[in-house]
Amino acid sequence: MMQKDPVIDDIRAVRHEISEEFGHDSDRLIDHLIEREKELIKTGEYKFLSSNPPLIVKRIQSSSKSLAICI
Repeated sequence: MMQKDPVIDDIRAVRHEISEEFGHDSDRLIDHLIEREKELIKTGEYKFLSSNPPLIVKRIQSSSKSLAICI
């Protein structure tokens, strides 16, 4: 049996809290991330590599699930 890693346990706990905040609904989380990114862009405090528009969060549709990737 593998030893428990407290760092991994902490990461999993935070991931669960975030998931729970959005009702374990990946679409709601992705929508939130996209809107938050737009807000950050409007502040002008952050520089983004792309300018067309510089969305870091991309939505990928696969069968019945949505996935988000950050680039």
